Amino acid sequence: MHLCIWFFNIKKTMLKYFLLLTFIQICFSSCPTGTNASFTNPNNCYLFVSKKLEFITAEGYCRENGGHLTSISNAFDNMFLSQEAASNIKNNTEGDFWIGGTNELIPGTWTWMDGSPFTFTDWMKGQPENVSISNCAVSSILTSLWTAEDCFKSKTFVCLIPSLISTTTTTTTTTVKRTTTHKPYKCENVKKK
Repeated sequence: MHLCIWFFNIKKTMLKYFLLLTFIQICFSSCPTGTNASFTNPNNCYLFVSKKLEFITAEGYCRENGGHLTSISNAFDNMFLSQEAASNIKNNTEGDFWIGGTNELIPGTWTWMDGSPFTFTDWMKGQPENVSISNCAVSSILTSLWTAEDCFKSKTFVCLIPSLISTTTTTTTTTVKRTTTHKPYKCENVKKK
């Protein structure tokens, strides 16, 4: 009985810390105005755009705002983006939005527009189709699952923009000069063979 109470209190305490950290991150986010902070990476901010553009034009819009069409590196961000898109993107009649995945840069290979590794995927069953016109990725607002679409369709989209203050780690290298206390050998005393 005491073990169950102790375990419950630990879970309750962990939840409090998680909520506190989330609150601090939201309050002290260094994201540009009009963007939403990522919960998994303090260096990432999301811009939800209701304007419908073709894939490459949407990428240009994101670049003008300092970012790229969003890459997605984990399931948490994938779900977060779909949930936030539902409340932040207006007039989305298609039910999906552009993300930064494409196989146009390297035919047959899916890559992110920002160059980050394409290691996480959440394709709908049967996707991506091997159809020559479906070369750009969209995410469903309802399911968070991805499908390959015609890049020339106009859709709403999400940009990934770096925060105003990046969190980085700096490494300092120190060089130590060694000194010797013995006299150096004289080369002239060595006999040649």
